[in-house]
Amino acid sequence: MAHKILLVDDETIILREIGAFLREAGYEVAEAWNGEEAVRRLSDNPFDLVIADLMMPAGDGLYLAERIRAMAPDVPVLLLSGAAKMGRGEAKKFGLAGFIQKPIVPQKFLHQVKKVLEER
Repeated sequence: MAHKILLVDDETIILREIGAFLREAGYEVAEAWNGEEAVRRLSDNPFDLVIADLMMPAGDGLYLAERIRAMAPDVPVLLLSGAAKMGRGEAKKFGLAGFIQKPIVPQKFLHQVKKVLEER
């Protein structure tokens, strides 16, 4: 059974590109445009991982990670950002499974996704 990933970003091209190579790698992917939509989807469906952009309207990635920890503390969150940087220690401080700098390097990104899912 494929792992279910919720991909959250306010940019269509990011949803399309990242979603495509996650699907090609065998993952089941659902998409949300912002943190509030992601919270609604999480209320209705179980997910194995949430991958979210840091900067979004209607609930940024840190807000979303906090909400997920309250709703489903066993669901890991990976944050993405093209503007901000976050070290591993800082990501852990925020309760994140990791932080990925944009632009995404597909093989490195997929390796990190697989690692987070295995650790879950």
